[in-house]
Amino acid sequence: MSAPASVPYGSTFLLVGGNDKVYKFLPETEEWEEMPEMLSQSKFAVTAMLIHPEDMDANDKEIAALI
Repeated sequence: MSAPASVPYGSTFLLVGGNDKVYKFLPETEEWEEMPEMLSQSKFAVTAMLIHPEDMDANDKEIAALI
């Protein structure tokens, strides 16, 4: 994984980018969990943020599906 972005996620955080995978940090064990979600392709030096679906309109959802 090279140049991933981190994003807060509940009481922990996710790493996104550097490849096509998303990882969640597990603070209780200090290990990483590979999430079932994947990027459509490997990304390098990305910016990541969580957006709640109810805050997205139809155009936003269409763009998010392409990412």
